[in-house]
Amino acid sequence: EPLMHHLAPLCIALKNAGLALHLETSGAYAMSGRWDWIALSPKRQMPPLPAVFPLANELKAVIAAPADLEWAEQNAALCPKQCRLFLQPEWSSRRTAVPLIIQYAKAHPKWRLSVQMHKLVGIR
Repeated sequence: EPLMHHLAPLCIALKNAGLALHLETSGAYAMSGRWDWIALSPKRQMPPLPAVFPLANELKAVIAAPADLEWAEQNAALCPKQCRLFLQPEWSSRRTAVPLIIQYAKAHPKWRLSVQMHKLVGIR
């Protein structure tokens, strides 16, 4: 989790080098640094801090079972209206989670199917 560290000095140096900065975070730690894009990937065991939700440009919710869809909606309700919404299958449950997500996204078109690429290609 990047926000376990104070990132402002790093962000300043990278911005001064002309780079755009993207952060993927669980949101469980206080924000630091300035970011061009923030992907919020909330975890149930350590939920995001309330101050992080309004900063999210995208929300990635991991889905294993139908109850996770309600949890994803609860998180989405706290994000800005323009926030992009993604449902990602929990890797060990992907055989049942992918059809569940597809069915849900068809009925709720604000959501998109996404995958955790590192799991798909076998990077641990």
